[in-house]
Amino acid sequence: MDSCVRPRADSGTDMEDDKRRLVSKQGNYRVRLENVDTNILKNYLRDAFTTLLDAKWRWILLIFVMGFILTWTVFACFYLLFSYINGDSLDTLDSYDHDHCITNVYDFTTAFLFSVETQHTIGYGSRASTTACPHVVLLVFLQFIFGIGVQCLTAALVFTKLQRSKKRGDAIIFSQQACMGIVDGKWQLMVRVGDFRRSHLVDVKGAGKLIKRTPISNTNQEFLDLVPIDFKSEGGGDTLTLLWPAVLYHTIDENSPLWPPENLHLFGDFSELIVTIEGVIESTSRVIQVRTSYLPDEIVMGCKFQTINPGIDEDGKYHCSYFDINTMCPVMQNTPRGRRRTLPQYTSLEYVFAQTVLVINVSRQCLLQRDLCDRSREITLWRELKSRKICGDLRFDPLLKTAPLCVMDQLAGQI
Repeated sequence: MDSCVRPRADSGTDMEDDKRRLVSKQGNYRVRLENVDTNILKNYLRDAFTTLLDAKWRWILLIFVMGFILTWTVFACFYLLFSYINGDSLDTLDSYDHDHCITNVYDFTTAFLFSVETQHTIGYGSRASTTACPHVVLLVFLQFIFGIGVQCLTAALVFTKLQRSKKRGDAIIFSQQACMGIVDGKWQLMVRVGDFRRSHLVDVKGAGKLIKRTPISNTNQEFLDLVPIDFKSEGGGDTLTLLWPAVLYHTIDENSPLWPPENLHLFGDFSELIVTIEGVIESTSRVIQVRTSYLPDEIVMGCKFQTINPGIDEDGKYHCSYFDINTMCPVMQNTPRGRRRTLPQYTSLEYVFAQTVLVINVSRQCLLQRDLCDRSREITLWRELKSRKICGDLRFDPLLKTAPLCVMDQLAGQI
């Protein structure tokens, strides 16, 4: 059985690493636009509804509240103005010789209450417009129509904001690290993804982009080259099924930007891998896109993800644990004899050790299951390997002297 490594919870979240990313681990773009068109405000106002949808909730709620308060206040001022022009006051309230434009409206408070009652068709019965001021009757009609528009727009804005799938993406999780290893005789770049909601995404597809940075001389700028790569499901199809955590595979062959595999330890001179998952929400039929990124030191060489198999409860239901979603196992495979090797000589112990060094190097970010290791057997095995002088310069690597038995046992079978 392959021994496994499990990254720590804080792996890949250092502030220094975040400064090197175009996309954060949470999927946010870290690009700030400057020196844009001076008419940018006009362009935003042309598509005001989308601009409001992209605003934060505090602004949405502020617009929702202020939309009603402003309309109540503006129309209350008009009602008070017409009442003042008509000579309405508290002294003439009970006068039979004076007709009020609006009964029981003689100051701003009563005008504001009449405005609220009119816009929301409350109609308490103590205030009403009269035929003495036809322009007030027309203003009541206008406020009623305008009030319906305000209610529809604010309700649509809040409802659409609630229906957006931004928070749905929080239920999609990626493995903290990616890995590269030989699976079924081919080099594969692997990323694991899971969805822990009961209503899963449908028509889920994965895609990726590799970012290559080229510094521009005599400037603090960089030329960024985005190279797309394709990801397939475990069965080789384009669509993922997220009933339990699934693995995305990118085959590293002649058509891959990471080819040839001899330079995989350099990650093809790329500085960042952006992985995107896109699917349709089952309950709302809205499209959702979730992203994350991996730096080269977050891609473990010579490993694959441990298989997660659902179990069966006593009541016959399947259950699946997310405990091992980040767990990786070293990949040690042999090439059949007589076959032409287009891959590195990974059957040689030197290459196995080279892969092991890369695995051990990430132990600074991984939690190795050292409780399964026997220190005395580890030292004995290390001395045997060193005495055979088959390690080359790697025998001087201090990391190998502390290699846990769970890795060293893999080497013992190759001697």
